[in-house]
Amino acid sequence: MISGKIESIAFGGNGVLKNEGLVIFVPFTAPQDQVTVEITTKKKNFALGSLLSITVPSPDRVDPVCPYFGTCGGCQFQHLNYSAQLEIKRRFILDALQRIAKLSLSIPPIIPAPRSYNYRCHITLRLKPQTNGFLAGYTSWDHQHFIPIAQCPIFCPSDDPIFSHVQDLLKQLDNKGIEEASLRLFKTDGQYLLVFHFFPKIPANSNICDDMLKAHPHFQAILIQSPQEKMTFGTPVCQIESLGLKASFSPQGFVQNFPEQRDAMYRAILADMPHDVTKILDLYCGIGITSLLFAQSGKTVIGIESNPESIAIAKQNAERNGITTATFYQNKVEEKAAALLHTFHPESVLCNPPREGIDFALLQALCAEQVPYIQYLSCMPSTLARDLKMFVEKGYTIEKIQGFDMFPQTTHVETLVLLKNKTREFN
Repeated sequence: MISGKIESIAFGGNGVLKNEGLVIFVPFTAPQDQVTVEITTKKKNFALGSLLSITVPSPDRVDPVCPYFGTCGGCQFQHLNYSAQLEIKRRFILDALQRIAKLSLSIPPIIPAPRSYNYRCHITLRLKPQTNGFLAGYTSWDHQHFIPIAQCPIFCPSDDPIFSHVQDLLKQLDNKGIEEASLRLFKTDGQYLLVFHFFPKIPANSNICDDMLKAHPHFQAILIQSPQEKMTFGTPVCQIESLGLKASFSPQGFVQNFPEQRDAMYRAILADMPHDVTKILDLYCGIGITSLLFAQSGKTVIGIESNPESIAIAKQNAERNGITTATFYQNKVEEKAAALLHTFHPESVLCNPPREGIDFALLQALCAEQVPYIQYLSCMPSTLARDLKMFVEKGYTIEKIQGFDMFPQTTHVETLVLLKNKTREFN
C-alpha cells in the first residue's frame, strides 16, 4: 500500500500519484485527494493503482449522480465539480501542446456546456443474450465486464421510463443464432428512435416491434438490421436544425451529440473565418453541415468525405436548403484533397479529422500548397499537437485556439484552432 497526494489528472481521467520517482495512475481520484492505493500493475516507468481509501478528499469532489459511476466506463469525472472538469480539460490541451508540439501558448478557459447532464441526443448500448431475450448495458471502465443499466443521467433524467421500456422489448426478442447485438438510441423532441444491429441475422420474431410501437407512443420508430436484412417499424424522422439550416442525418452515421454545443462550435467556426476568404475546402465534411453553413454565408465550398451515405445526405441537404455553391465529393480525403489543392486553390481549409488526426501525406500537401488559412477542429489533443507542430514548422502561426466541452462528465474535449500562413497572400 502507498499513501500520498494526487497531483493532477492525466489524459484519460486517471489521477497522478508520485512515490519515490514512480508515477502511479489511479482511476476516479481528484487533484489534492490524500489517498491510499494498492499497486495492481507495475511497468518500467509507471504503475497502475487501485484506490483503497481517501484520507482527505479534494475540495473539487462532489457526489456522483449516476449509480453506475465507478464501474461503468462511460464517465470519468462525475466525482468532480464542473469548474474543475473544465480546468482539467484546458490542461489536457495545454499539456499536449507543450509536451508534443513544444509550443508555449496561452489556452483560454474551455467554453462550458449549457448543462452537464441530460445533454446527449444519442447513446449506443451493448446487448447481451439472456435466457430470454437480451439485456442492455455498457462496458465496465476496465473493459472486463458488462454493466446492465436502468438509467443514464447524461442521456436523460433518471425518472424517464425509456430504459425500462427498452428492457421490456429486449426480453421478448428471440436471441437464437445471434452472436453480436447493439442498440443505438436517439432522443428527438420527447420521442425515441431505436436502431438495432444484429449479427449474423435479425431475431426471428422481430415483428413484435409493431406491438411495442403501439404500447409505447414515445417510441418514434424501430429499425432492425443485420448484414443481410433490414426492417423498419414506424416512420423514422432523422432531422436536425443547426443555425437555421435544416438537415437530415443517417441513424447509422455520425451526428454531433450535443445540439447546443454543436451550434456554439459552428458559430465559432463561421466567426473565425476571415471575411475576405471566398473559397473553402471542407475535409471530412460528413453530412455537409459546415460546408452548407459556409455556403449560406456567401462562400464557395467543396466538401470531401469517404462515407458514401454521408455524401448522399450532404447533397440532399444542399438541395433541401436551396444551396448551389457547395459541391460534395465521395472519396478518401487524403487522395481527393491533394488534387483539389492544385485545381480549386482554396483560400481556407477546414479539417475535422477522426481521432487519428490528419494523414501525414495530406499534412505535407497542405503545407506545400501554403493555404492561407487552416481551421483545425480536433477531438484528440495529442494528435492535434502533433499536427500543429508540423504546421508551425512550415510557416503557420496559431491565430486562435479554443476548447469546447462537448461531453461533460467525461475526458473528451473538442479544440478549434485557426492557423494563418503569413508567407502567402491572396487577392
